[in-house]
Amino acid sequence: MNEINIPNNIDLVGFKLLGRGPKATGGSGGWSTSDELYFMCANCGSMMWSKTKEYYRCQCGAMAVDHDACRFGSRFGDENIVVFKKM
Repeated sequence: MNEINIPNNIDLVGFKLLGRGPKATGGSGGWSTSDELYFMCANCGSMMWSKTKEYYRCQCGAMAVDHDACRFGSRFGDENIVVFKKM
């Protein structure tokens, strides 16, 4: 999948942009979570806490968490999930 263009200068007060996809979370081979990490859908800009315990679907429906199936991702590909750290 192609990366969805987002502004290069995203500046969310209180957050630091880490990058895109699972590698931006600092894990090896998959998504890591922490109290400080948040994920943003590159398509619609919806954000979610990485440690959410609820089912989640972003505003456009592309990024979703399914706890029963232990699945997280975007229909546009993992590189279209933008990772931020709360400062």
